[in-house]
Amino acid sequence: MSFKTLSRGAVIGLCALFACTFTALTSEVAPVGILIEMARDFHIPEGQAGLSVSAFAMMVMMGAIPLTIMTAHIDRKRLVLLSLLGYVISNLAVTVAPTFLVLCAGRLIGGLAHALLMSIAAAYAARLVPQDMTGRAISFVYGGTSLGMILGVPGAAAIGHLAG
Repeated sequence: MSFKTLSRGAVIGLCALFACTFTALTSEVAPVGILIEMARDFHIPEGQAGLSVSAFAMMVMMGAIPLTIMTAHIDRKRLVLLSLLGYVISNLAVTVAPTFLVLCAGRLIGGLAHALLMSIAAAYAARLVPQDMTGRAISFVYGGTSLGMILGVPGAAAIGHLAG
């Protein structure tokens, strides 16, 4: 895809969506790299710490279709911003969680935000570009998930190890 043929607003929008999918994937999978530390800090078995990943995934699975249907009439930009607010709330709750239950509640919120974002990102990307560039725009936006797996998750794990 050549950004030269797109408006400045479209380029900014696609880059913002790329950043959103990067952040979404990183938030989803980051706990995998720090499960041992989570188990130690909350005095729980490592297998139980893994439930934080399962809680997130369960909310994505259960929330994606209903959220897509329920929000079909709402402006996509507003929904992206709402999902980002969900990520902020989720990540703040996880960061300051005094108990594992609070951490899991934060992860549940993150799962809903993820379900919403991932269900609308493709449609929003498609609206930003001419029809003949739709596939490339969607591929670019979801490239953020690949970069999240390659850089975001290991980076989050490194930060988690350093922070203790």
